[in-house]
Amino acid sequence: MKEFVLLTAAIAVWVLVWTVLAKYWKRKGHGALLAHMSAGVSGFVVCSILFIAELSGKSAPGDGKSSVDASAPKAAVVQAAQKNESGSNVPQAGAKVEPDMPVAFTGAASEGAVTAENWPKSVTIVLPVSEDEKRYMADYVCLDESECYGPKRFQRYIFKRYPGLARVQYHPLLEDASDSELVSNRKENFFQSLYFSKQIQLANGQSLYDFMRSCSRGFTALDAAEVGYDEKMKAPYFDLQYFPTLRRADTGEPIELQILFERRGDKLIARSPFFTSNALRYSDFLRRHNVTCWNKGTMAE
Repeated sequence: MKEFVLLTAAIAVWVLVWTVLAKYWKRKGHGALLAHMSAGVSGFVVCSILFIAELSGKSAPGDGKSSVDASAPKAAVVQAAQKNESGSNVPQAGAKVEPDMPVAFTGAASEGAVTAENWPKSVTIVLPVSEDEKRYMADYVCLDESECYGPKRFQRYIFKRYPGLARVQYHPLLEDASDSELVSNRKENFFQSLYFSKQIQLANGQSLYDFMRSCSRGFTALDAAEVGYDEKMKAPYFDLQYFPTLRRADTGEPIELQILFERRGDKLIARSPFFTSNALRYSDFLRRHNVTCWNKGTMAE
């Protein structure tokens, strides 16, 4: 019975890892086939390790507590928690771990230890919803735009509200060039991301659009505002992602960061308590993250 339960759990882990990694790699620009194959293999390796480890009986018989390697570096614990963009892996109250990055980078209030009490919070701001955006979200599954409000009508509204965006060139990824439907979808999501970037105001006084144009190396084909559906809330939302390329302040080397949001109703929710939230919270967010603009001397610095 125990083996059956473990096998079922391992298969569930495989499917979960497969789904998450496939979605991530597709958003990073990998082809659908390559993304799913790589994700499937990775998921199989992970679930196999877990299944074999459990069967090998590494935990002492009769001991219901999970085995933890006390010799594991503390920095690795912090790093794993910080990789969760949703910020859900927050240390338990009272727990103290040594940060593997400066306090100024994490945004923590302490002088050395990061705890559950001073762990930085993700920022949520209010962003008014236009009538066209409301109609688009109400008809988000629209297939025939002669009968409902779909992405093409929303794009016409975007260009009407911000005429300059119609002059922005979208350059598809080379590996997507042969898939016209994928290119079309990415292009729609790209211009939707420009629409929202015009409205998002950073703490330094710039719009996200101006920041991406003047401080970052520029927009990329992977910048997107894609419509998703929350099964739990039974409501659609926008998943926003931007990938600014900046420079490390100490070496001048290029570095790609992430600015990630969820657009739910009139709320814009930062998906990370670090760079994304700090860009909305602190006017010196670049200094806090030890980065500079791609071209020195711009307004963001």
